[in-house]
Formats: sequence, C-alpha cells, structure tokens
Amino acid sequence: FFSTCVMRNAWHSGIVATVLLALVGQCLAYTGPPNAMANIFVIPHSHCDPGWLQTFDRYYAYGADWHGSVQDILKAVLTAVWEEPQRRFVWSEISFFRMFYEEYRGRSFRPGPDPVLWSTVVKELVREKRFEFVGGGAVQNDEACVDIEGVLMQMKEGHQYLQRELGVRPTVAWQIDSFGHSSVSPTLFREMGLDSLVVNRVPYSVKSEWSLTMRREFFWHGANYSAYPNASLFTHVLADHYNTPKFLNWERGAEAIETENVEMVATQLVEDALNRRQGVQHRNVLYLW
Repeated sequence: FFSTCVMRNAWHSGIVATVLLALVGQCLAYTGPPNAMANIFVIPHSHCDPGWLQTFDRYYAYGADWHGSVQDILKAVLTAVWEEPQRRFVWSEISFFRMFYEEYRGRSFRPGPDPVLWSTVVKELVREKRFEFVGGGAVQNDEACVDIEGVLMQMKEGHQYLQRELGVRPTVAWQIDSFGHSSVSPTLFREMGLDSLVVNRVPYSVKSEWSLTMRREFFWHGANYSAYPNASLFTHVLADHYNTPKFLNWERGAEAIETENVEMVATQLVEDALNRRQGVQHRNVLYLW
C-alpha cells in the first residue's frame, strides 16, 4: 500500500477525493519502508482520431456512436478547466484543435456586459499550462506505412500553427495509438526538439515481460544512432492502455462509487497502482484518464 498518495491533474476531483479518503485508511495501516511510497500522476486527455471509421469533418461536428463530437469535447474540456484552477488537460491532435480554434476564437465564451472570448480562454489556459499540447502534429502519425517526408510535413504543420497562434511548442512526443513503432521515430522527434516519448502499441506479451522486469522505461536509441548519438529519447511505455482503468470508467459501465463500495474501489486502485509501478524503477505511477 502507499504511505503517501499524491493525485495530480485529477479530472473528476470530487470522485477521486472520495476514493482517496477511503484510501487514507489503508495507507495509515502501512508499516513498510518509506521507499515503498508512490506518487500517482493522473493525465486527463482525449484521444480523437482524425481518421478512422468516420470522416474528419464528421468526427469534429457529430462524433461517433460511443462518444460526443470533437467540437463538444473541446468546449466541455476548456470550460471545465477554466472554471476550476486545479484542473489540467493535455491535447494531441492539432488538426482538430485548429479547426475548433479558427471557428471559436472570435466567439463569446461568456456573454454579458464584460464578455470573454474563446481565444482569451485558450491563451490564458495555455499560458498557465493548464491546457497543454503533447505530440503537436496534425495527427498522431502512423509509424508502419508512412515515409519520413509525410511525418515531417504533418509535424511541421502542427508545430508551426501552435508557435504562430499561441507561442508554444510541445516537448513530449505522444504516440499512444499509432500502428506500431518505428526506430526512425525517436531520431526524428529528437531533431524536432522533443525530449521524451510516450508509446502504447507494444505487443501485450512484450509489455507484460517489460512490466515484470522493470523495463517499461528506457532511452530509445533511434535509427542511425552511431551517426547521430544525440538521437536518444527517453521513452515511457504505458502499463495498460490509454483509457481510464475499467473499474473507474463510469462512461463504460463501471460501478458508481457509493459509501458501501468506496473501500473496495480504493483497494482496487492500490492494487492497480502497485502493478503499474512494477514496470518502472521509481515511485511515480502514470494514469491516463
């Protein structure tokens, strides 16, 4: 169990607080060594495919059967983060963000005698690092079939837009749903100024082995490493997947947290976090939400 539990960037802060209250009781009973403590980092995000089963425009305006439109997701996220200073969110697909920002930047976010524009909201949240960009390409590019020119073009399009409109550039490469992973990627990302990489699409057998042997984090030496020794990128492999843990995923049928089951859910969270921690050589546990 944890003797100290830290929840950062929590999205459903009220629900998480309820779970942690029950978790504290278990933490207080812990008598093990201090190095067994763990920090939990919760990263709220929304993975939005610019192209999969629907067209780009349809995903943006109408969404798919199991979730809302990208337009509505961005409106809801930005509103929620704006209203609560402790909330944070990361966004990856700049093609969708660009469409949203160009449509809403001049519109009123808060009407009235002292109106606030959507552009003001976005710029302030970005400046305060409450709404951050990861990856920063137009899309999360495929790594199996594309050529280098295609990767460079789509990353250039996204990064230049963010720099031009908001004065920021991402520092973390974010490839959580690409088809495979290529040794060229860390070389290219490093040359783009990105200093770390989060990946996910690793075979389950490999991911399981790495988790058991504390190898889910490493410095990935990219293609032509001998010629480009700086082309080494710190890489984190997600423990499970990029979605919320099943027992906390209320949008997909997880049991609601009540007084009667809060201790059970807290126990599940502890066990899940300890399992995730097995794959790394430090006390920090990463959850994507």
